[in-house]
Amino acid sequence: METFQNKKSLISGNPSIRICEDYYQNFFNQQKKQTKRKERLVFANDYQIFLWAFLLGYESKVRTPLEGKTNYAFKWDIIEKRFNLSRKIIGLLVLFLYENDPSKIKSDYQEIKNENTNESKLSQELRIAFEEFANTGFEIITQKEFREPGYLHDGLAIAQDILGNTED
Repeated sequence: METFQNKKSLISGNPSIRICEDYYQNFFNQQKKQTKRKERLVFANDYQIFLWAFLLGYESKVRTPLEGKTNYAFKWDIIEKRFNLSRKIIGLLVLFLYENDPSKIKSDYQEIKNENTNESKLSQELRIAFEEFANTGFEIITQKEFREPGYLHDGLAIAQDILGNTED
């Protein structure tokens, strides 16, 4: 009997998750910012900042395509290793992508089970949606950082955003 944990992930092939070069330099490049990850107060790891950007973008329901030069933020397996987290992210993406035609998910999932490629068409669509929502979120973070310098390192400001207690 196939268990859920043995099923093939909807995001397959452990793809690299991309980020626009400007956002990479502003949020991930520690040499440029002369900081160390362990000194970060809120997000100790780059993937956590990316997830926060994804959630902000997803909440806005706006996908912003990655344009120009991109960089690799991390590999999908960083998320996949956090099993509950990867299921929730994929669930959100599936809800968004199949909102207008939920019956299509069954045929697309069957395609994944039958494909032997590193990244199926659906897997690629999910990855791109993940990146594009995060891209929108990075723009939101950039605007917040402009209005409130240090926003990304302010635990109270992040908590207020999580709880929805902001005026934005």
